[in-house]
Amino acid sequence: MLNTFRNYGSSLAAKILLGLLVITFSAWGIGDMIRNPARKLTVATVGQDSITNDIFAGALRREGENLKQSVGEDFTPEMLKDPRIAHHVLLQLVNNSLLHQESEALGLMPSDADVVRKIRTRPEFQDEKGNFSKVVFENILKNGNMTEKAYVEIIRQEMANNLLIDTLNLRAPVLDIEAKTLLAAREEGRTISIYTLKPSLITDVPVPSDAQIKEYYDSHGKEFTAPEYRTLSYVTIKNGDISKDFHYSEDELKAIYKDRQEEFKRTERRSVEQLLYTSEDNAKKASAMLKGGKSFEDVGKETNILNKNSLALGKLEKSNMIENAADKVFSMQKGEVTDPVQSPFGWHIFRVVDVEQPSVASFEEVRPKIEKELAAHSGDKALNDLANKFQDALAGGSSLAEVARDNKLKVLSVGPIDAKGNTPENIKATDLPDLDRFLETSFKTEDKSESAMITSKGGIYYIVHVEKLTPERLRSLDEVKGLLATGWQKQERDKHLAELVVKIGDKFVSVADRNAIVEKYKLQPIKTATIKRSAHAAGDISLPSALVADVFAHKVAEGSKAYQTRSGDYLLAVVDSIIPAPLPENDPKMIDSLLGIRKTLESYRRSEILQEYAHFLSKKYIVTVHEPELQSVLR
Repeated sequence: MLNTFRNYGSSLAAKILLGLLVITFSAWGIGDMIRNPARKLTVATVGQDSITNDIFAGALRREGENLKQSVGEDFTPEMLKDPRIAHHVLLQLVNNSLLHQESEALGLMPSDADVVRKIRTRPEFQDEKGNFSKVVFENILKNGNMTEKAYVEIIRQEMANNLLIDTLNLRAPVLDIEAKTLLAAREEGRTISIYTLKPSLITDVPVPSDAQIKEYYDSHGKEFTAPEYRTLSYVTIKNGDISKDFHYSEDELKAIYKDRQEEFKRTERRSVEQLLYTSEDNAKKASAMLKGGKSFEDVGKETNILNKNSLALGKLEKSNMIENAADKVFSMQKGEVTDPVQSPFGWHIFRVVDVEQPSVASFEEVRPKIEKELAAHSGDKALNDLANKFQDALAGGSSLAEVARDNKLKVLSVGPIDAKGNTPENIKATDLPDLDRFLETSFKTEDKSESAMITSKGGIYYIVHVEKLTPERLRSLDEVKGLLATGWQKQERDKHLAELVVKIGDKFVSVADRNAIVEKYKLQPIKTATIKRSAHAAGDISLPSALVADVFAHKVAEGSKAYQTRSGDYLLAVVDSIIPAPLPENDPKMIDSLLGIRKTLESYRRSEILQEYAHFLSKKYIVTVHEPELQSVLR
């Protein structure tokens, strides 16, 4: 089973390096999650580790988010059921676990100092000036329900895995001749003359008989099936449909202010500055300078501090300070300075610049906030009440038009349309409303009935009534007889053209045979172009990749075989000349290209080494895939 996964992985997106080059623990805590004994269903076991169905499903969801970003609107949840994607995700988890266990066995554990330095460099923890921010760090961990200790261990493991990978890849040599050969092949050009074989070459296609039309109709009926069409009426209820003339008495506002006193309390805040050092000795020297009369600013300028760009931490509440300094900083007077305080990020000396005492915001200060919140709440309630009233009236037997009229709402119409929003003329309906799930809702609603009240973006409610439903049907032969005749002739023309292509076969390669074909069929080159191996087009003509490969396999004056394009035409090409690649020594751009190819080769070589190493580790730490549990996640 694991070998099957590896085969899938090696064919998906140029192997995607099997995930081994992306060991970033993007789902913080994956190491701890793999060891979580509380989960019962196990998708795979890797040595002593278990990959649970929850972990696998989470990784699959994250892969889905990546796919959404890649393919945009074309993404569908069904894509995640593609076994190649599931196998790739599981293989990533397996490889992570293998590296995790091997790094532990080898004792590759970075020191606390190395881990702290790594965390400091992470851009997500830096302030707008590019300095590490303890406040930002703690807030991000808090939002992710992650403790500092757990996060430090995750980064330690990530660094250990990367150290193991880097050790493996210390030497992945690429010879000059390898890189230069690939560069020469990539940059070598061909000037070609392009010919085309079009269906119009086939001129003797007869008019089909009635029997042939009937036979074509019987075998292609689905192509002439009319989809289900619906004519719809709908009503929207939005903020503009309700009165916003909300008034609140002074007593009401003051009562709310009184009830929410706790919310309007301001805890004590202090404006704090710091000097941050890597070592205790440096911090002690700075502390001595401060006690000797040096100003905080001068000490910052004269000593080697880590936060040279800014001493200020801003206004902080006690909860924002590091634990072993919070009590001290919030007990000092304005202008006082702490002794050196150690944290995982270095040695700190704090100064209290200003003290903002606890207070309660006044009624007048928070009145606009209260009024705004009340108005928003009243508006939402009024909109919801109107929607409920609308539904109640419909449930009582009133028609959509009657309820809309009674509530001064407008009934809108659209259709007939199919489930894709197209008209019977197969063009997109121009009056289709921009409402969430409108088509889905409309085509799930029974004929002559209303949908449930649906909430769309922007807080808009809408309800749909199906006025008329025209079922899907196979159009009669008489309705589409003209289309059938055209379709039959196209089929025959395409068949004869394919036969002609086979007949020409390899004859286009040699000059003598080609000349006879060109004369017989009166072929003229439609374009002359210079291309490289990476070409996908020659000007406005798309080139099949097989044609390009064929051209580069032939000598001057030789021709290619015929290759079909998406339009149904066939293209052939003749090699007019070969353009050697420029020498790297004479072209700076080529030197850059050579370096790029070398890096690509090194990357592929590292990937191969990592794949082999992962295969070796899978023998050391036995990998077992539990197929039923895996399939239960994919269902």
